[in-house]
Amino acid sequence: MSPPPPSPLAPNSVDHYFGTNRSHRHGSFPSVKSVPHSKYPSFSLRMPFSRHDKRWHWWHALYLFLFVLGCLQITISLAGQTLEETSVPLVARQYPRLSYQAINTTEPIVLPRTTVYHVTEEFGWADNAGAVTALIAAQLNQSLDVSVIMPYYSFLKPMYTTVERSADLTIDVRTPDGKTIPIEFKVWIAMHDLEDSEDTEESENSNENSSENTSENTSENSSEKEEESQATAIGEQRKRLQVPVYLIGPGNRSPFTQAFKAKNVMAIHTPHPLLSSEWREQFFSKAAAALIAHRVMAKDEVSLFAPLTAHPTIDVIHCHGAHTAHVLQHLHTKRSNNALGPQPPVFVYTMNNAEDLQTVHTLSNILKFMEVSEWGVTPEQTALSLQKTQTALEAQSYVHGQHMALAGLGVQLADVVTINSQSMALDIVHGQPTFQRQDLVMPSLLTKAHHRQFFGISQGLQFSTSPFNHPDLVTRNLVFPEFALDVLNQAQWTARTVWTLGGTSPEFVGYAKDKIRKHLVRRKVLVEADLQRPLVLFAGELTIADMKTIELSAECFENYNMRLVLLGEGEALNQATALATRYQNIIVLSTPKQIRQWSVFCKAAADVVLMPGTNADAMEAMLYGASVLAPYSSNALDVLQDRPEWKVEGVFRRDVRISRDKITKIPTVSSSETFNAYLFNHANMETAIADFERDWKRTKESKTLQEEYVLRMMYSTLSLDWEREGGPVEEYMHVYQLALADRHMPTATQHVLQEEQIVLRRLLSATS
Repeated sequence: MSPPPPSPLAPNSVDHYFGTNRSHRHGSFPSVKSVPHSKYPSFSLRMPFSRHDKRWHWWHALYLFLFVLGCLQITISLAGQTLEETSVPLVARQYPRLSYQAINTTEPIVLPRTTVYHVTEEFGWADNAGAVTALIAAQLNQSLDVSVIMPYYSFLKPMYTTVERSADLTIDVRTPDGKTIPIEFKVWIAMHDLEDSEDTEESENSNENSSENTSENTSENSSEKEEESQATAIGEQRKRLQVPVYLIGPGNRSPFTQAFKAKNVMAIHTPHPLLSSEWREQFFSKAAAALIAHRVMAKDEVSLFAPLTAHPTIDVIHCHGAHTAHVLQHLHTKRSNNALGPQPPVFVYTMNNAEDLQTVHTLSNILKFMEVSEWGVTPEQTALSLQKTQTALEAQSYVHGQHMALAGLGVQLADVVTINSQSMALDIVHGQPTFQRQDLVMPSLLTKAHHRQFFGISQGLQFSTSPFNHPDLVTRNLVFPEFALDVLNQAQWTARTVWTLGGTSPEFVGYAKDKIRKHLVRRKVLVEADLQRPLVLFAGELTIADMKTIELSAECFENYNMRLVLLGEGEALNQATALATRYQNIIVLSTPKQIRQWSVFCKAAADVVLMPGTNADAMEAMLYGASVLAPYSSNALDVLQDRPEWKVEGVFRRDVRISRDKITKIPTVSSSETFNAYLFNHANMETAIADFERDWKRTKESKTLQEEYVLRMMYSTLSLDWEREGGPVEEYMHVYQLALADRHMPTATQHVLQEEQIVLRRLLSATS
């Protein structure tokens, strides 16, 4: 009798016990035919650890021990990644009142061939607020060589069609047992175009037309030279409007392979299930510092005719946001060790908002990514060095318990510090901070302010499109009238601003806004009743902090019969959806298609925008003629002017006068009003909403009053350009100049630089 064939699920099979059957790996399970017990009585299909097992073997205990050990390891790993939000009790302190020393923009700017690297988590298509992108776009018109370092988010891959590999680098991460693991990552470089292709094509067409008109009156040789010069100018303009972007990719080891995975711009800060936000931010910071050190010491990028000691120079490292503070920590260590070349860069640190001042990381996570050069060789030496480092960190003013305030770290290590709000800077310097965990940051901030190294720089506004040329409005014949654009170009703020309005309805902005709102009604976004009530818009990322303000105001909006449109997505999307089910006057447009399809129309139709924080979408709604509802804690207070409380004999009155030409009947409006916002705190939020509702009803009664109101909102936005005289771009140029004036030079290289300058002067004098 021949022996029976081997069973595909024999209990003694290694593949059976460990689940490594090759067919199982590919998702296909072999069909198992039932075999009569009478035919093969010696084989069984029992699974290990089943209740039919009467006897446990030694390998059973081993499997159980390995399973428990694996669960324990996973639990410890996840606990180490997660930031526990514990209440950090801090004793309230009184701070001295210092005099705020503003930037002197009257001094001449001398920054020849200055190279600036911006380190940021948000730029271009991955910029929620838009401030960093607008600043860099404006700086391209200055005497600066600008580059950007940012994460290579997964959703950016189809957008950057042409990318080149720049470097393959490695950083070290420490395990809980003190060992170091090398994490490899790739860096890509792409050229980011900061101007729309349509605008470039229009400029090319206009240049071609001008060249054709000129060539008719000149000879053939001169026309060819002119065309060549214009082609060169176009090429230089294209080059000037492009900025190199260094994209840092994920690591090659788990869980860092999951870094920077995001389906869209709204999800770039959403934690990954396998990688916490702290680890992702620490990984990017250390990788960015490694890239900067590589760029500074990259000999292959130096000209062959340069001196042998020459290195590519980076003059300024400009870090944006609290999460980039650890970039300064790693670079500060490298600069102290003379590892950033003979001319190390200076550090500028910018805090975007009050949230940056409150962001904390745990020390256990920070120590995993600190430089490992000082760790000992033996485990005992490593543990001793680790304990000394942790003790030194705990002694810092920006550390409390097991939490480190990132803003405090960045402020202490930076050469010059800025914050995106001059009013907030004034409150800080005057000893009146209004943010949580202030005791972890205030000592460093006041020290910088005392040495004139802390400034508030309010953001500017810059938009690639406007209600007069947006493609979506052009294709549907819903653009704002050109007559209104001429009125805005001729307007000037005076004690009484005069607006000469149009003679027909199509020349009014209010007429265009009404058409756009009717368009939304026809497309079932709004309902017919929305034509006769105020439209409130929230545009931008739905954060938990913003939802607190939205929830408090929702009941007031319903009581005053206002439509609230929430346009955006984010971590608080579920809360927004639940709020819309409670209040019938709330609409949520959150899908990418809805945002892309209705964003510009909602901004153009809105009467007021709810702006708990500062973001580009909300500020852009002001450009479309909407006023602002914002808390006093908003970072946009520098560009907002609160509505005064007019009351004459108990009656609210506005200071607006209307006159008409006796022949043409064209209205002229003179007004001393300059406000563009209704500011509130939680106590008087309903009062601010009631003031807006009252003003809306009165302006709605008169087409002329409504036009003056809308034009004033638009003009207040257009007057806040980034490149205005004495504006943000000039202020940042002065900041760079101030930081470079105190540039730290290694002692061993100072005499080399002096000798090079002497030789250069001799060569220049000899040639002259």
